Amino acid sequence: MKKIFGILGALVLTFAFVSSVDAAVLSIGNDDEPRPVVDTYHNFTIIDTNNPATANGEIDTFKYYASNTNSFKFVVVDGSGVVKWISSLITPVAAGKYVYSEVVPVNTGWNVGLYFQSTGTVPFAYDGIADPAYYESNNAGEPIVGETLSYAGSSDRYYSFVATGKTYPYGEIIEPTADEHVTGLTDLVALYKDGDAINDDTVNWAVRYETCTANTNTRFGNVDGHSDTYSWDGMNFSTQIDTSTVIPGHYCFVFNPTDDGPVDVRETRWFYIDLQDADGDGVSDNADNCPLEANVDQADFDNDGIGDVCDSDDDGDLINDESDCDPLNAGVAVASDSKACQLYLSGVLGEGILSAPGLQKPFNPNSQAGEKAGKKN
Repeated sequence: MKKIFGILGALVLTFAFVSSVDAAVLSIGNDDEPRPVVDTYHNFTIIDTNNPATANGEIDTFKYYASNTNSFKFVVVDGSGVVKWISSLITPVAAGKYVYSEVVPVNTGWNVGLYFQSTGTVPFAYDGIADPAYYESNNAGEPIVGETLSYAGSSDRYYSFVATGKTYPYGEIIEPTADEHVTGLTDLVALYKDGDAINDDTVNWAVRYETCTANTNTRFGNVDGHSDTYSWDGMNFSTQIDTSTVIPGHYCFVFNPTDDGPVDVRETRWFYIDLQDADGDGVSDNADNCPLEANVDQADFDNDGIGDVCDSDDDGDLINDESDCDPLNAGVAVASDSKACQLYLSGVLGEGILSAPGLQKPFNPNSQAGEKAGKKN
């Protein structure tokens, strides 16, 4: 059965090379269900060889069942029993299920085991169809990274733990989160790993309106005629987009790093761009001619792009409305306290009144100019 699975797995991987693929789940070990037996040896390491790594990748989550509060460590070894990684000391607070998290690179054929500082913590069950668990002698001591374990024997058994992660290559979109609602300047952050330690891969990216389909409704990116700026070092991707420049709606972030081998990774993330409307008048800030003052009608008397409710000079005559003789008449460009304004408001329309230098001075309220304007003695 294992050989058949291996062949099928190889066929799946071969097929995957012809197009973009999602990262496969990597799983080493068994499960975190309770089992009846705990080890009686002290200060020793045991390696469970059930379900070794089937591909290169990373494990990052260790789920286990603890039968007691004895301290222990997880151990990762290669196919020859060479110790590749050891966790920090773990001390359960009571019997039950737990999760330990740490990112550990692994290669095909590697296994996970346990170092028990005292007697066993994670239980096991004997099973005649299980693969062997290889154990060191009693009081063999704590393992050291780089050393080869010296096994004293083996026994067919399943331990109550499983380590999971992702196979290489894989991509992960970090921001925005799934179905997040965003406005204004928005960060896009993603991660790519292929396990070769050479960050020579390229990347394509796009933000598309109402679709993740290639070459369709692209609003930001480095494809489909767009050349928006971004940061990329072969592993870490980041950029910032101004969502106020597009209409609100449902958008798809497409992250498509290209491996230097035959496999491409394509990750997608749906999110929402909300209406950015600071004044609540129903007009998006990027289209609102008064984004901080509500004006549903968007009235703009002088067509200068500034709405009347926030325009200090509605008629565009370079005199502020508060001191403009006629704030909605660009032809009357005189101050409201000037002699010319008083004549204008009195109905005197004589030629040159509005431009005569002498009439631009402040009006004297005791003057009879308004009454005598246009009259002869």
